[in-house]
Amino acid sequence: MANQNSEVKKNVEIRNPGPLLNLSDKCMNIFPNLFDGFRVIVHKGLSHHFRVTHSIYLSSITPGNYRFGATYVGNKEIGVHEAVPVLLGDIDSSGNMNASIYHLFGSRFKVRFDGQMENRSFVNSQLTAHYFGNTFTASVVLANADIITKSGGLLLQYLQSVTPNLAIGTELAFLRNLVNKKYPEKTIMDVTETQVAVVGRYTTAHSVWSTVLSVNNILLSCYKKASDQIEFGIELNTNFRSNESVGSLAYKIKLQDRGIVFKGCVDTNTNIGSVYEQRICGSPFAFSVSANLNHRTSNFRLGLGFIVE
Repeated sequence: MANQNSEVKKNVEIRNPGPLLNLSDKCMNIFPNLFDGFRVIVHKGLSHHFRVTHSIYLSSITPGNYRFGATYVGNKEIGVHEAVPVLLGDIDSSGNMNASIYHLFGSRFKVRFDGQMENRSFVNSQLTAHYFGNTFTASVVLANADIITKSGGLLLQYLQSVTPNLAIGTELAFLRNLVNKKYPEKTIMDVTETQVAVVGRYTTAHSVWSTVLSVNNILLSCYKKASDQIEFGIELNTNFRSNESVGSLAYKIKLQDRGIVFKGCVDTNTNIGSVYEQRICGSPFAFSVSANLNHRTSNFRLGLGFIVE
């Protein structure tokens, strides 16, 4: 009887690992979202399910624009502060548009579509389907599929929880591109490629280690929570085709009582960046300052932003 109880407890502890696409999200969320120039973002909630966003971007490097966004969240709750279906999109003053929609069917099947339009034509599209088992997640990703030119990408992903701390999986990618930008109706090169990758993630109470291994690439990432205020992220990306390897270190300092969040990063390409964000207590206003410097090229970019909610 004791062995049976311990076996049941072991099975309960092994949970769904989530999609393989989110393998290193913990680490990636530590890196700052750098920007340059001046931006103002205004969020306005119209109801419990619907809100809009107004954004103004001004920069000396890229043309400034205005962007309008809208988000709808449905009634079906699937977690803490999460509900479906979700429809979101935005359009800028040049007519370029991004849109996403995702929904959960039952309790295990989730579908998402992302699309991007420029100059009245689709430039990017992606259809993703996840199946959430008790201890695994199987995913199918169809990217930029074009039936007429028979091009696009297909990803088959599987991530399995082996123990409460360890998850392993694999990814199989089929890529096909028809290269002829000047005359799309004629094919001058038919590139078909198949790639296989093995992935793994080890999670503890205060750290997450993940890796992606393939013939052409090795990606290692690590997330470490030093305290309630300080977190670190480390990433090493090695590409055997280009014989390049880039290491990056990021950190996050959060002072909850003061409404301050400071993120910084540095990499082996001599890039140093940081973003300082502070929310004014008792008001819907927040401001941020972004700075990015490349020592090798002496290229420095500075950004100032305001957020109103």
